[in-house]
Amino acid sequence: MLELISEFDVPDEKIIRDVEREFMLMMMQDNEVNRKLMLEIDQAKYLHPYDFIDRLGRTLPIKMLSTGCKAGIIVAANPDTIVDTVEAGYNARDAIIRNVRKGRMILYYDDIAIACPGSKDCEIDVLYSGIHFASLNELNDYLMHEA
Repeated sequence: MLELISEFDVPDEKIIRDVEREFMLMMMQDNEVNRKLMLEIDQAKYLHPYDFIDRLGRTLPIKMLSTGCKAGIIVAANPDTIVDTVEAGYNARDAIIRNVRKGRMILYYDDIAIACPGSKDCEIDVLYSGIHFASLNELNDYLMHEA
């Protein structure tokens, strides 16, 4: 399950804070989660570990993915390490929550609901504040009223 950690309740343990640096140190893997993150966040298609096809059909080096997309890939690739997603935009935050099933990330929440495109609700597998959420609507309700 994806563990969301409030920015106000970050434990004293190893945290990946520099997403750009961490991404440059890893080898991009071709898997379903990475492909979904690339498509949803950057409208990009995985080509191979060193290149992707952008929304305009151009082949670009993998290092040109957005920081938010890189953050999502790192969350999925490092399921036992907390990833600081402060540099990720709302689209990346939302895509990570909808698609990553195992990982840990710091959630910066400022009353902007987590989106579920084209649907009234999305199935998720998230732990936040000790509560398991299987529905994005339930998580949004909790964040809006309880957190």
